[in-house]
Amino acid sequence: MVDGKTPAVFFDRDGTIMHDANYCSDPKDVHVFPFVAESLRRLKAAGFKLIMATNQSGIGRGYFTHEQYDAVHAEVLRQIGEPLIDATYFCPDVPGAQSECRKPAPGMVLQGARENNVDLTSSVFVGDKEIDVHCGHNAGIKAIRVRTGFETYYSDEVRIGTVKPEKNVIPSEARNLTFGFTSPNNREIPCRLCGSR
Repeated sequence: MVDGKTPAVFFDRDGTIMHDANYCSDPKDVHVFPFVAESLRRLKAAGFKLIMATNQSGIGRGYFTHEQYDAVHAEVLRQIGEPLIDATYFCPDVPGAQSECRKPAPGMVLQGARENNVDLTSSVFVGDKEIDVHCGHNAGIKAIRVRTGFETYYSDEVRIGTVKPEKNVIPSEARNLTFGFTSPNNREIPCRLCGSR
């Protein structure tokens, strides 16, 4: 802990916490992985803040509304079953748009760190896509790439940059607890950097 700050595990939603339903707009399509709640409980018990950072370009593309996103998010939380997530950040920007929050840009991680008093030097990003790894690295934190989503291949660049379980380069508590992935009040926070919501 640095200056009273707490380490955090930042994580993606679609393909990491739940099955990737490809622009999920209906709560009926939400299927949280069965190991997620226990993994989050263990991370929370180890002293990590848990912060979700998710690209939601379906909003920007007009595929679904903020209200539909909110309904899906509520179902994700219901399926997790207890208030474990400290904050949620989402970015509605479409690929190719000038954006400081759309992953791989680090905006959501940096905003989450500021607003939740997070020690980035002891934090990690967990996600299923190459952009998640790059987002973590762009924010100056370690990253773990999981194979639970659509993007299961690894490019050489990501393979080199991805934290492996056998390497002691992230906090040991996170390394041991997050590999289940191979707030008292969950606050949903739109990205202020891109002006959404």
